[in-house]
Amino acid sequence: TTVIPAEVPAPEINQPTAGATTITGTGVAGDTVTVYGNDGTEIGTVVVDDNGTWTVDDPDGVNLEAGDTISVVQNDNYGDQSEPVSTTVLPGEVTPPNINAPMAGANTITGTGEAGDTVTVVTEDGTEIGSAVVDSDGNWSVNVPDDMSLIEGDNIAAVQTDQNGNQSKYASTQVQAA
Repeated sequence: TTVIPAEVPAPEINQPTAGATTITGTGVAGDTVTVYGNDGTEIGTVVVDDNGTWTVDDPDGVNLEAGDTISVVQNDNYGDQSEPVSTTVLPGEVTPPNINAPMAGANTITGTGEAGDTVTVVTEDGTEIGSAVVDSDGNWSVNVPDDMSLIEGDNIAAVQTDQNGNQSKYASTQVQAA
C-alpha cells in the first residue's frame, strides 16, 4: 500500500484592515501557519497556540493596503500542508470628522478630528474648498478661498483621510445666517 498524505484542515484568517500591524486567525493547535502577501512573498510563520489561535506581526517594510490579497497555509508536524486560504484587506475604519456650522461669509471652516489625519472640506457639488491636517489637539481649520463665499443655506461636507489612505464617510453641515 502507499501512504497518502494526511489531509490538513485549512486555517481560518481574520480579514485585516489597511494599516494593520498584525494578521490573525485560527488553526489546529501545534500546527504551523505561514502567511503570504499580495505578491506571494512570505510575511511570517507562527505555531498555532494551545487555544487554536495565531498572530503574525507584519515585518518592517510590509504595509497592508486595501485590496491586497493575503493567503495562509497550515502545515502539520508531519510536513503535510493544507490548501491555501485567502482574504482581501479591507479599508480601515475612519471616523468622520466633526464640522462646525460656519456663518455666512466666514473666512474659515473649523472642526475636530483624529490628530495627524487630513480633513478635506467640499461644497454640495463636490468642489473642494480646502484641506488641513488635524493638529495634535484634534482641531482643524480650512481657509475659504478668496473667490468663494459661504452663503446661508449652503450645504458643505468634510471627509477625513488617515495616514494609510483610508477615508471616512462624509460629515455635513449647513451654512448659518450671519
